[in-house]
Amino acid sequence: MSDGPKSPGGRQAMGAGAGASASAGAGAGAGAGEGSGVAARGWAAFDWADPFRLEDRLSEEERLVRDTARRFAEAQLAPRIREAFRNESFDKAIIAEMGETGLLGMTLPERYGGSEQSHVAYGLAVREIERIDSGYRSAMSVQSGLVIHPIYAYGSEAQKERYLKRLAAGEIVGCFGLTEPDHGSDPGGMTTRAEPVDGGYRLSGSKMWITNAPIADIAIVWAKVREGRKGDETVEPADKSREAESGSRETADRPKEAADGPRETIRGFIVERGMAG
Repeated sequence: MSDGPKSPGGRQAMGAGAGASASAGAGAGAGAGEGSGVAARGWAAFDWADPFRLEDRLSEEERLVRDTARRFAEAQLAPRIREAFRNESFDKAIIAEMGETGLLGMTLPERYGGSEQSHVAYGLAVREIERIDSGYRSAMSVQSGLVIHPIYAYGSEAQKERYLKRLAAGEIVGCFGLTEPDHGSDPGGMTTRAEPVDGGYRLSGSKMWITNAPIADIAIVWAKVREGRKGDETVEPADKSREAESGSRETADRPKEAADGPRETIRGFIVERGMAG
């Protein structure tokens, strides 16, 4: 591996070293020549711990978030990981501690329990948790990115008020039900269905590999709904504020148009632990 082109002074020093009369002065000149060459080109010294010099591009606020997450990971998470691996256990209390530290839902507005941090700050915090354990990093990112975000982006105001602050505080834990046994995480092949019933919807189907599912208090379950015209019968889109028989509430609407026949839509439903079904 080469360190890059040598300066003329460097080549002269190497030549002098091969001869019988190399001088200390020549060696010193070579070192100065190489250093000044790097400086003249505007090159920064290579830092293996930060090869892309990310640190230079962070704001003070982002550094503060990163350092807070690092202290939490080293002081509160790391000491418990070895026993967790040995016992195959997951400590739900750690999610609450993340919330107390301000690591969950940090991109949310303050009125919903967040601190309006940038997505860069969120990414830095997640990286610090990942340094210690990937499982708890998954739990953190599912809570913030796949539960809190859909409710904030697509939910009604009542749903935001009901869930976001408690999720951001770690008082309740959420999971994200997309992946299925036969089609993986491909929404196009999804077989879970939401059937309109009096008062809302009934969900049917199966999901798997759902991070946080064993400890979750709520689930965002994605399912397909048929809407629009079917023959001579018109099926009206469901009122987004209605509650399903199983207690689910609609949070998102992503239509898939059909050339003719009923329209198939993929929607997310909030299902609380303990609901019927």
